[in-house]
Amino acid sequence: MNFDNIEYKTIKYLYDLCKESKENEHDFIHYLYNNSFSNFEKTLFICKLLGLIKENKNKLFCVDGGIPFNQFLIQRMILNRFSLGTLTDFLSNFAFENGEYIFRISNQEKILFMWERNFLSDLGIINFKNNIIVFNKIYSNLLPNRKLSLKCLKRMLQEKEKIGATAEQFVVDYEMRSLINYPFLPNDCVRQISVDFANAGYDIESFDKDEASKNVYKKIFIEVKCVNKDYMFYWSRNEIKRAEELKEKYFLYLVSNTFSDAELKIIKDPFGSLFKSKEWRYEIEQLRVWENNFE
Repeated sequence: MNFDNIEYKTIKYLYDLCKESKENEHDFIHYLYNNSFSNFEKTLFICKLLGLIKENKNKLFCVDGGIPFNQFLIQRMILNRFSLGTLTDFLSNFAFENGEYIFRISNQEKILFMWERNFLSDLGIINFKNNIIVFNKIYSNLLPNRKLSLKCLKRMLQEKEKIGATAEQFVVDYEMRSLINYPFLPNDCVRQISVDFANAGYDIESFDKDEASKNVYKKIFIEVKCVNKDYMFYWSRNEIKRAEELKEKYFLYLVSNTFSDAELKIIKDPFGSLFKSKEWRYEIEQLRVWENNFE
């Protein structure tokens, strides 16, 4: 798959044309597209190959991803990450250092990978720090498979554990501030369970603030996830099971990596609401397999 000289804005423009136009004939979309950009056939080929646009009886139809377009495009790129042309060559230069995926780029490589840098930057996948390009770890599945040393793996796990602990402490502090005006609550009304009970299926016990305002004190159970700007997170089978059991007593607290109250998302009864919501998408990341024993 050759992305060369195809810009993010041209892919999105073609996608939007197919989404918004009442006349979806191939030639008509081609005419509208050419009023603003060139490379129609190549852009359409990329969109069809990624599964963004489908063609049926000479008509073009966009595929509804149900999420913001840039996230949908990245999702489709991840599914096709082994055939991204020169993007794969560019991404193969990233290495894990000090908790980040980085590419120490030379002046020559800046010229060589100019298009790739601009394309991935427009998507929000990379950021620049002088001569260092930093990869957004939330999209690490897009990186080509590479050898990972045990030392590097341990460092990644330590970094993940550190971020998780910070997110949990953020929620503990948030809950303490939120419950300070309810004098009849016990002194240990907010408890970080994960320290002593790592497989409880949740991290923190607290109290429902809406109920506390009515002088009714109901315990709630909070699972904390530290997320990036697109709020993607991993939810284990054990956590899902606890959410199903606890229903409206179970909460997901999605903590932005900026650790800001304003960016905190709270989902009540996620088992009953998240899977049915059009605002959220999910996919199976791992498959459990075992031998069928007939004896």
